[in-house]
Amino acid sequence: MKNVVCFLLFLMLETVYHPLAQAQGSVTISGYVRDRASGEALIGATVQVTGTSVGVATNAYGFYALSLTPGRYSLSVMYVGYKPLSITKEVAANETLQVELEENSEQLDEIVISAEGGNTNVVSTQMSIAKLDPKLVKQIPAVLGEPDLIRAFQLLPGVTAVADGAAGFNVRGGSADQNLILLDEATVYNSSHLLGLFSVANPDAIKSVTLYKGGIPARYGGRLSSVMDIRQREGNAKEFNGEAGIGLISARLLAEGPIVKDKSSFMVAGRRSYGDLFLPLIDNKSTAYFYDLNAKVNYNINERNQLFLSGYFGRDRFSLGSIFNSTWGNTAATLRWNHLFSQKLFANFSAVYSNYDYSLDQLTTGAQYNWISRIISVDAKADFSYNLGTKTQLAFGGEWKNYEFRPGDITPIKGSPVKPRTLDNKYAIETGAYLSIEHVMGPVTINAGIRHSSFARKGPQTLPVYENNQPVVYNGQIGRYENGVVVGSTSRTSSQRINTYSNWEPRLALTAITSSSSSIKASYNRMYQYLHLISNTTAPQPTDLWVPSGNFIEPQMVDQYAIGFFKNLNGNKYEASIEGFYKDMNNLVDYVDGADLITNNTIETELLRGIGRGYGLEFLIRKKNGPLTGWVSYTLSKAERRVKGITESDPGINGGQWYNANFDKPHNLSVVGSYQINKRWSLSSNFVITSGIPGTFPVGRYEYAGLVVPQFGFRNQERLPTYHRLDVSATVKGKKKRWKNGGHEWVFGVYNLYNRANATSIYFTEDAENPGNVKAFKSYLFGILPSVTYNFKF
Repeated sequence: MKNVVCFLLFLMLETVYHPLAQAQGSVTISGYVRDRASGEALIGATVQVTGTSVGVATNAYGFYALSLTPGRYSLSVMYVGYKPLSITKEVAANETLQVELEENSEQLDEIVISAEGGNTNVVSTQMSIAKLDPKLVKQIPAVLGEPDLIRAFQLLPGVTAVADGAAGFNVRGGSADQNLILLDEATVYNSSHLLGLFSVANPDAIKSVTLYKGGIPARYGGRLSSVMDIRQREGNAKEFNGEAGIGLISARLLAEGPIVKDKSSFMVAGRRSYGDLFLPLIDNKSTAYFYDLNAKVNYNINERNQLFLSGYFGRDRFSLGSIFNSTWGNTAATLRWNHLFSQKLFANFSAVYSNYDYSLDQLTTGAQYNWISRIISVDAKADFSYNLGTKTQLAFGGEWKNYEFRPGDITPIKGSPVKPRTLDNKYAIETGAYLSIEHVMGPVTINAGIRHSSFARKGPQTLPVYENNQPVVYNGQIGRYENGVVVGSTSRTSSQRINTYSNWEPRLALTAITSSSSSIKASYNRMYQYLHLISNTTAPQPTDLWVPSGNFIEPQMVDQYAIGFFKNLNGNKYEASIEGFYKDMNNLVDYVDGADLITNNTIETELLRGIGRGYGLEFLIRKKNGPLTGWVSYTLSKAERRVKGITESDPGINGGQWYNANFDKPHNLSVVGSYQINKRWSLSSNFVITSGIPGTFPVGRYEYAGLVVPQFGFRNQERLPTYHRLDVSATVKGKKKRWKNGGHEWVFGVYNLYNRANATSIYFTEDAENPGNVKAFKSYLFGILPSVTYNFKF
């Protein structure tokens, strides 16, 4: 690793030295690219010298800086869904050029995967990236007609979900907790509503979503598999308007407008499901609903300074009669300051707060208690981008994050005999600093980066001391793992550290342009993850616990390698790509058989440490323009885990051999299409077929003390049946605008058109009619689901 870090530092110094010499005679044009109608910054818009490969893309705040030698230039500014703009300028000195693009009404109804224009997907150094326009996700058929950004990404290569209604998503053989989800830079610790039916990302309130699956930029850290960067809308700075939608189970409303015209604006959006309102009509005392609120304000102080304040608040409630009542949700807030030090140096400073909490009321007789758990993080960040010259961009920055883990406060209710109990709170600090350089050398572009991360567990906490330093031991007589023997304890105060980790994370990406429409790309990244989601379910649940690395839980680590070929056809009308990847993961945690993870104060006694790997090929072809748009994606991959024993004498998991991860799906095919019949009518559909998820089924049984006990085979040796479904929808726009600022439309959809019963699990029971025989039954969540939604703008 030291050799890799030294090589990257040498490469950075070399790429800095030459552009500094070249930049002496260059000048810089910089500014923002915005939507003409609303003033919203456009992320990823390209500013390019016409007829050349010289150009830049706007950053996450719509800012660009383009260095050129003095002269007369024709500039092209492009963004998907907007009319291209050509500007001819005489460039003699540093200057500011603000650009406004006009939306192209003829392209508004096309489904796009990315917000990139022209051949950006070919020439950009970034690979293994996916983007979806939130406005157009609404055309993709969805469960009960509720548009879902995160589920839409599962139609792209390398992204899967365990099953219908499952929370989270999996990227390239990684588990759901290995995805970093950022909402305006705030970490989202639970990304789902209603136990996984919907995601927390309200498409109405979102401006852009970018998913990094590999070649992850050095500015990101803390997770192994992917980064999903979600940016909220800033609000219309020109005029007040809004939009709303009413569906079968939920309604949503957004309002936005100027506080001070062309200087300050606001956006507020809310959603609420209302299926619970109808349950009392059928004398059902259960409850299941969610609501969330997105809000953002910004103030443009001057050309060099801009402030943003954004927030998110979401809650779920789920109860089952007199058995239990639970609530959970995320709270997030971000304060950001954009500052332009010079035409070449842009900076963003952020203060971020994130909170996820869960509450459970257990109401069954004899064990009535309330359990509250939460994780809180406070983050301070600084990110800088510096334009070194016509061919070189520099990015650097750092962050500091403080964690507080409160795994559980348990209190009795209704006179229950349950004793009050508080699980040990845990505290930690994570820091990171990074530097990356992108440099163009003829047809080759290189992006080299280095990130240094550190993680410190701190007190106060009293820690158990185990015999032989083993929190888990293997009992060969009964053939199972047991808790280690506690021989003492040690205490740490708030000023003392329990563990400290420090790691280098190199990043490297290369792009070789082979023609005006094709390129070969390769990337490598090392990532460390210091937080672990402890779960023994196939998909994440609200009750799963986040725990920090510490005495017996080491930080997870991954090395990922990727290579791909990218080709555009027919004047960039079609895009095609093939990518291969390999991931080598270490220090993964898995639970022992029979693990008790709920309200466990010594979670290390239920876990074993192992390794993992993920590898595969991803294919994508999409059509960007015309009345028929869409894509076909196919992924061939494997996701595997291996957990050896603690010593030579114990078996680990699966006898210490490789086994399929819970979410392994070797084959995954998605076909998505949208056809614009005329200005009013459009049709959309998607077809999905994937391998069934792995499962552990009984291979025999035996009798003990009069009880029939099933005997299970190796972990995840079997599979559920193949999953497939077809969804369709039709959208019809109103003939006339009902309000001054907008129109209205009806969306009719059918999820799972041919009523496929896709299994989510298989269970076994004894055949009552034929004693001694066993029957297998499958459970499934969704059959055919029609929906209708009415959307309107005002």
